Amino acid sequence: MLITELKPYMRSLVIQQKGESDQIDIFTIPTQWFTVNGLEELTVERFEQEIKKQEGFRDAQSKMVSKTFDDILNREETKNPKA
Repeated sequence: MLITELKPYMRSLVIQQKGESDQIDIFTIPTQWFTVNGLEELTVERFEQEIKKQEGFRDAQSKMVSKTFDDILNREETKNPKA
C-alpha cells in the first residue's frame, strides 16, 4: 500500500499503541476511533468502512434527535392547543 493512497484519510490522524500488544488505536475526524491489529490493516478500504460506520451512527443520532424534538413539540401542542 502506497502512503499516497492513504493521504486523503490521514488528516488529523492520531495513532496510539495499546501497551505491549500489536493493537493500535486509530483516530481521524471522519472515522473517529477504531482499532487495527497492525499498520498493514490501514488500507483505503478500511478507512472507507470506518467512515461508512460513522455515517450510519450519525444518521441514527439525527433521526433520534429529530424524533425527540417532534415528541416534545407534540406534547406541548397537546398541553396548549391552538385556538
